[in-house]
Amino acid sequence: MIAGFKTKWPKHMGALHGQPTNFIEKIWKSFPEEPVSPEFRDALHAGYFDMDTYLKCDPKGHTIRQDPGKRWKVGMDIHFDINVRTKNHLRFAPVKKVTAIQELVIEWTDVFGFRKPEPNIHIDGVWFFDYDQLARNDGFPSVDAFFAWFHTDFTGRIIHWTDIRY
Repeated sequence: MIAGFKTKWPKHMGALHGQPTNFIEKIWKSFPEEPVSPEFRDALHAGYFDMDTYLKCDPKGHTIRQDPGKRWKVGMDIHFDINVRTKNHLRFAPVKKVTAIQELVIEWTDVFGFRKPEPNIHIDGVWFFDYDQLARNDGFPSVDAFFAWFHTDFTGRIIHWTDIRY
């Protein structure tokens, strides 16, 4: 299944707006043993891959998606793409398998409907506190950036292609 990724941060990301997400480099960093592939060369030649960024960045070992129909399954192929449904559509990495799926809930509102100063995060039904690790493993530069992206209540899934688990 196609997993589309943004190359630039959108407007609601504040100071990051318009800056590169570096998801391509971060995803490639998550499988360091992968030989150079046609997808890598395509991303490099299209100007979407920067070696200096790759050398400095942390790996992105999973992606967080809404998946109300539970379409993502362990063992399913992941196609890493950018510019999906455009003439500039590009598969930038080789196809990988989903190695695990974890359920994720981010709660910004309490039982009375009031916004909390900081959300509660549950992974597979267990209260989770290491926000920094989750944010970095998902490719965000900081917890603040992660919470700028997930700024409302969210129910979804963590789709893994590495051995990272929570």
